[in-house]
Amino acid sequence: MICFSQLEKHLGQMKKYQATIQYLTQENINLRSQIKEDNSTQKEWELFTLKKENQQLRRLVDSIPPEVRKALREQQKANRRGKGQER
Repeated sequence: MICFSQLEKHLGQMKKYQATIQYLTQENINLRSQIKEDNSTQKEWELFTLKKENQQLRRLVDSIPPEVRKALREQQKANRRGKGQER
């Protein structure tokens, strides 16, 4: 059983991971656009590297305990509801 302080710690780490994942995903999209424009070997290598990095990020997210991911999703839903009520 995870205690509340551990859950808060994991949620804080998840926020950092999520921000990094979103940033890298956007960067990957931008790089893919550049690769489409220029099919050089260097660009193909960059695409391979990005795919490998994406797989590593997916493994990282998959390694996070399900109860922590569930708690994070619930917290995000609550935050969205709270922001909607403030408007």
